[in-house]
Amino acid sequence: MADNNRPKKILFFLNHPAHFHLFKFIIRRLREKDFDVIIYIVTKDVLEDLVKAEGWDYVNLFPKGRRSKVLPKVLSTALFMLLTQIKLFLKLLFNRVDLLIGSERTITHVGRMLFIPSLYVNEDDTISIDNYITYPFATKVIVPECCDRNRWNGKKITYNGNHELAYLRPEHFTPDEAVVRKFNPGMERYFILRLVSLTASHDIGKQGINDDFARRIIATLEEYGKVYITAERPLADEFERYRLPVAAYDIHHVMYFADLFIGDSLSMAMEASVLGTPSLRLNDFVGIISVLNEMDEDYELSYGFKTDQKEELIEKLKELLALQDIKDEWRQKRERLLNDKDDVVGFFVETIEKYANNRVIKN
Repeated sequence: MADNNRPKKILFFLNHPAHFHLFKFIIRRLREKDFDVIIYIVTKDVLEDLVKAEGWDYVNLFPKGRRSKVLPKVLSTALFMLLTQIKLFLKLLFNRVDLLIGSERTITHVGRMLFIPSLYVNEDDTISIDNYITYPFATKVIVPECCDRNRWNGKKITYNGNHELAYLRPEHFTPDEAVVRKFNPGMERYFILRLVSLTASHDIGKQGINDDFARRIIATLEEYGKVYITAERPLADEFERYRLPVAAYDIHHVMYFADLFIGDSLSMAMEASVLGTPSLRLNDFVGIISVLNEMDEDYELSYGFKTDQKEELIEKLKELLALQDIKDEWRQKRERLLNDKDDVVGFFVETIEKYANNRVIKN
């Protein structure tokens, strides 16, 4: 006989550092409400370091990551999706939970097989095949209301906000200047350059900032201040002297006080915008991600350039570098954003409570 008085068991599957940040305060609040929260991860960039720093117990299903060194990217993605499904199925077969949640597509497939409700959390529009092989199997898909307008309406739960507001609103994040002074004692003007690997399944065929263009960006920035690089991919030796010397969990303090952020990372471009730091990004996703289009067009906090618009990016970069009091202007834009958007943590906690407490859900 089922024990209806036991704490509801919720499994969060984290597969990217951005999702650690998204769920951090949500998990804390659920545990305060006596939910039994289980955390699964895979090795991805600094994700495991962040989880360890938070002090969470966790299971790493792929300690060596989910990338083949010999298979083409498409085959590697398909293989590891199958392996993840098998591992997750076996884990949950003998350790049943009440709800699955995360941005890991396999929770929807395994949830359907084991009749466990799944909440698939996304911030991207339908930019690849991923959504078509994920959304139909999810109990519900949680996305910002600006995403995929008039699509997937039978599956979506929408909210007025974005992932980054779940951890970067002032009530969740207090910038600490002391973090920056450890490597920049005089708080001299500085800029952040982010370089990612673009190896996720939705990145297939996409490009960002290559080493040649990184050199041009650095040369332009160095006329105005210090340059620090944070990188997901291996850095060429010539760039090592620019590597940002801070722990992963301190990166948002550094981004807050930076004069500019430039990169090919979608997540960090969003974070810079929510922090009120001018952001420029170069990649092939420009124009097709609604949450970033909102930052570009509605709030003018960021600027996006496709990979054939390098000269336009350099021109805009020089224009921003020449502006006086740019940080004050961007702080005002940030205030408008914060005033417009809802409490994302509260929304997620309320939604998760609803589905975790209603075990029999049409899946």
